[in-house]
Amino acid sequence: MREGRCIARSQGRAWLTATVFLALLSSVASAQKRPGLHPNLELQLLYDDNARATVDELKASDEVFLLNPDLLEILLFGKHRLEFEYEGSFAFYFHDSLLNYDDHRLKAQALLDHSYRLNTEFQLSYLRSHDEPGETNSFQEERTEVDKWRNWDILGKLYYGRFESKGQIVAKLDYSVQGYTNNDQEFRDNDTLTSTGTFFYRIAPNTRFLLETSIADSHFPKKSAIGASQSNQEYNYLTGVSWDITAITTGTFKIGYQEKQYDSSKFSNLSGLTFSLEGIWDPNTYTHFTFGAIRDARDSAQQFSGAYVKNSVQADVRHKITPRTALTGSINYGLDEFDDVLRREDTRWELGFGVRHELLRWLEIGAEYNYKVRDSTEENFDFKSNSFMVMASTTFD
Repeated sequence: MREGRCIARSQGRAWLTATVFLALLSSVASAQKRPGLHPNLELQLLYDDNARATVDELKASDEVFLLNPDLLEILLFGKHRLEFEYEGSFAFYFHDSLLNYDDHRLKAQALLDHSYRLNTEFQLSYLRSHDEPGETNSFQEERTEVDKWRNWDILGKLYYGRFESKGQIVAKLDYSVQGYTNNDQEFRDNDTLTSTGTFFYRIAPNTRFLLETSIADSHFPKKSAIGASQSNQEYNYLTGVSWDITAITTGTFKIGYQEKQYDSSKFSNLSGLTFSLEGIWDPNTYTHFTFGAIRDARDSAQQFSGAYVKNSVQADVRHKITPRTALTGSINYGLDEFDDVLRREDTRWELGFGVRHELLRWLEIGAEYNYKVRDSTEENFDFKSNSFMVMASTTFD
């Protein structure tokens, strides 16, 4: 699935909840697409026994119909590649209409091959989306809409050296502006400038050592209820390895030190270990694994707290039992650590399994069950949910 298909299938269709490793899978799939127009559509009907991700005493079930169109245009100009994509996600809840949303993503991307040594990449994107209940470190209040926001992002990359070269340098500059549009969430509005430099050195035919450093300067113009903004600077110093063993496994592992420093003394600075793992494993022609892990700092969605540490480990599998039928499974474990007065910790589990069948070459149908639980040291944040989904999707490649 492409980069824009990083969409979680739990309560509805939330954007930006997939772990970092799914972005790798998306870019690989996108690179294999042929030039031309690729229109696709996915329909889902989902039942969730805890639609707002609340404690048992307050939970209520609901059904939701989801419509997810995707339109991708790929153009080639010599060695250069242009991509234009629109993705939509429309959710219609049968009972609680305040949970309805219509998300939109527009992306324009240019991959420019200037010479054997020099390549550049430019991307401009707009995203109107929302926070899914239970996704952040806050909870979804009753009788309110989901938190909605808009994001503009412009990104530029410069590649000196090829992937197959002995050494390669990748420099990236990313500027994003995000603003919340409802539920008095203006204190979370921010603009962030991130600069990243990565050096790759080939230590084996299919393995590269890497060094990476990044600096992110986040400005939060609005103060929260405690009279301070979450403006901060984040520094990452990483080393790691990437591998690409043809037709078997591909991945990247990074580990290092992270530091987050707040402008206001009302929020505690955060520093320590950070790492990420993202990968694909195809042991045979009918089994496909993806796996990933991450530990990093996240900005708080609550007014009285600063950043917290998010830990996550995830694995997904798709196994064909016939040429046209596949079983799917997923597992995700997470631990959120908060440096606040209460020393709150949230443990998360997500389990899922399903079946997919290729009814026609371009039409797939399926069904899926998902179980989610958040067990917090603060009981107000506990929740459990069971969801059942049936779907149909097209694939015109």
